[in-house]
Amino acid sequence: MKQVKIAVILWFSNLMLFGLAYLYYKPTLPNLIITIGIIAQLLLFYLSFMIFLNEPTIKNRYIFLNFSLFFSNSFFYIFYYFGLHHIFFKTKYASVYAYQYFYIIFQITLAFAIIYLVVDFLFRNFSTLKKYLISFVIILTIGGYYFSNFFITPDYLYKTENIIYYKAVNNAIEEFKNENNRNPLPNEILDKVELNILRENISIGTFDREAKLAKIKEIMLYIQTDSWIILLYKPLYSNLLYIDVFILLFIFLYFGYQYTKDPPQGAYIDKIMYMLLFIVSLDMLHQWAFIKNVEYIEYMSLFEVGQYFSIAAYAGLVIFFYARLKFIKSVVGEFYETELQSNPEGITRWIDGIDRFILNHFTNPRDLKGRLFEQRTKQ
Repeated sequence: MKQVKIAVILWFSNLMLFGLAYLYYKPTLPNLIITIGIIAQLLLFYLSFMIFLNEPTIKNRYIFLNFSLFFSNSFFYIFYYFGLHHIFFKTKYASVYAYQYFYIIFQITLAFAIIYLVVDFLFRNFSTLKKYLISFVIILTIGGYYFSNFFITPDYLYKTENIIYYKAVNNAIEEFKNENNRNPLPNEILDKVELNILRENISIGTFDREAKLAKIKEIMLYIQTDSWIILLYKPLYSNLLYIDVFILLFIFLYFGYQYTKDPPQGAYIDKIMYMLLFIVSLDMLHQWAFIKNVEYIEYMSLFEVGQYFSIAAYAGLVIFFYARLKFIKSVVGEFYETELQSNPEGITRWIDGIDRFILNHFTNPRDLKGRLFEQRTKQ
């Protein structure tokens, strides 16, 4: 199939180009499983872009334009690991800025792609402009609420409460070690550390001795395990987790509406949403694990295990995006998608191979209709 071949050729050409760049620049790349995930997302970018170019209806075309925008983040992954972020950020915090902005953009583009799909599903009679306006308002509202601080103050992560506490406790530990040539116990630096109760980086009071000691013990856990990176990125991962919860609500809204109304929809879109449900759920688990862990090495071990499941989900997306592209380029698929746009009440949704497997093995086959299109009974 011509479109699939073009997507694969472009994908493979990129891999060859990045492979040659790797041999020349010798950058430090992530481990193999994470690299495979990036490669899978790069393939999904080209497949979704080819679907966008070949969609027979304008309605679905913009859904896959949004997905191609999301999967284009794979290029930012590659640029980040090649160290190209130093071109844009002329500061010692360049890697931190690139890291935080990449994950914010990653999360926002994912949220936008799913929110637009759900809005399109719920308000199919609205114009494309109205659907985009609704989606933009929603994403700007939640994105602005959770991420505005990162853009107003680029070094926001270095000014959070936990980092301020970390610096104060660490300085007291270093001072004690210089004087006594050993690591202190928490109560031995109690009077050396000045900790204020902070809200939005503004002091609103002081801890009593018991609360202060508890806070010192908490911070010392991160110092002893050299896991300051968890304290640094905890505010970012907390906000990413909230966005994922928001995305999950929209996915549940999609399936809830599908279950109650069962409107006809584009082929394989429901399967794509199932895969996205799995991916978002895994992301939530990763973010929760990051926030709750004290040892960064332990978190990375959990993260790498989780990446195997993420790879399986992205492989599923590749299959369904490929199936979608193949379907819309077939005569039957083009007719179905066009008819779905012009006469949605006249047909039922497409029954694909997975649907047939489930229906044949988990339902009574006599209840099935042996036709591709079935006229709806008017109430």
